[in-house]
Amino acid sequence: MKKFLKIVENVVLCILIILSIISVGSFISSKISKDTVPGIGNVKFLSVLSDSMTPTFKAYDLIIDIETPTDKLKSGDVITFKKSNTLVTHRIVDVQNNNSEVFYKTKGDANNVEDEKLVNSKDVVGKYKFKLPYMGLIITIFKGPIALAVIWILILYVIIKETTAFIKEKNKKLDGDKYLEASESEVINDTTNDIDIN
Repeated sequence: MKKFLKIVENVVLCILIILSIISVGSFISSKISKDTVPGIGNVKFLSVLSDSMTPTFKAYDLIIDIETPTDKLKSGDVITFKKSNTLVTHRIVDVQNNNSEVFYKTKGDANNVEDEKLVNSKDVVGKYKFKLPYMGLIITIFKGPIALAVIWILILYVIIKETTAFIKEKNKKLDGDKYLEASESEVINDTTNDIDIN
């Protein structure tokens, strides 16, 4: 049981560290440029705010997008694109060419109608790859300085925990050595007493 709890603890700790690093990276990139989509390199991390793409993903999920050349996008792909001052992630239902420019007709999986405006390929942020259920909520909570504080707390926790474990192991070994020394001393005394008696 202890081994199982140890594994669960380590998994949870790793997830929190990863999410905190993602949040800090997103925070820094957004501060560098207001137009930058949160992410690291060509990988984008986005928290879902609505259920327009249910059942593919839903509100509070964390979705991972990868920057993809627009000529590789096709009908059926799910893309994230800029719309005014927000980001929208919907599915491509049609690809249209107009004066050497590519446009996409999009629609939310849970919506009854297609999006009103066509999406210019220049506004595409990335292609949806996979989701982490409910992790978007954690990312939303652990924003910027909070995430940084969490990382330091986790680091301190790991250091204290490992140091404590090391000290306990060291003390256990010392106690074992003392016990062996005491046992050897008793054996020597017994032998000496036997010699004196003879």
